[in-house]
Amino acid sequence: MEFFKPDGYYPNGHDIGFFELWIPIIISFLIIVILVKYSKQIKTNPILKKWLDGILLGLLIFAQLGSWMVTILYRDGTFFGFTKHDAPLHLCSISLLALIYIIIAKKNYLHKLLFYGSLFGAVLGMVFSYNTITVGIKNFEYWRFFIAHLSIFVGYIYYQVANDNYLTAAEGRQSIAFFYALLTFMLIFNLIFGTQYIYLGPVAYENIGLFQMVPNWIYATVLVYVIVAIYAAPCFAINSVIQKKTRITE
Repeated sequence: MEFFKPDGYYPNGHDIGFFELWIPIIISFLIIVILVKYSKQIKTNPILKKWLDGILLGLLIFAQLGSWMVTILYRDGTFFGFTKHDAPLHLCSISLLALIYIIIAKKNYLHKLLFYGSLFGAVLGMVFSYNTITVGIKNFEYWRFFIAHLSIFVGYIYYQVANDNYLTAAEGRQSIAFFYALLTFMLIFNLIFGTQYIYLGPVAYENIGLFQMVPNWIYATVLVYVIVAIYAAPCFAINSVIQKKTRITE
């Protein structure tokens, strides 16, 4: 079916339009507002919480299986369409698979460790989606991409609120430190294997138009590290507000 093909309906590529880009982002933030508003009902209603857990798991599994399905069916590679560039080692793939495990196994510590890096990847993935996808609403990949990133962004905040798994200031700093460690590890991995996971290294520099504003991949890497540092403070502040509004105090 044309809908599922990687370039279906868009054989010459497609620039993401204004509404194609911003409607999923606006929906994400509206869901967070609703989540905050009805946080008490979610915490105190186990049946509602189970339903929401199930819906979130369904969306996450759909997004990941959908990606693998398209790769297997429509791409030529070394193993069922897969190449060394298709391992689930991008930030959002790691966040997505980890969140499935976190929800099923109730791994609160892992949730806290991945919290800020996952939100960073999900939001920037959506905002700069024009650098990574070249199809629009008539193609499956558009829907899969935004459902995945929306589910990650909403999912990590939802798990925090629904399970009272709030990060302390120290845990927040640990989450950012772990994010830096993950970035550094994947940069070294990319340099060794010639890949571009988490969009770091020489291969990513050549393929991502946004990075062309700086002279080379080293500058691009420094830029990513600086953006993470800038991102940390407002993210801490916003999450602090969410915590204050959703905690149940006796």
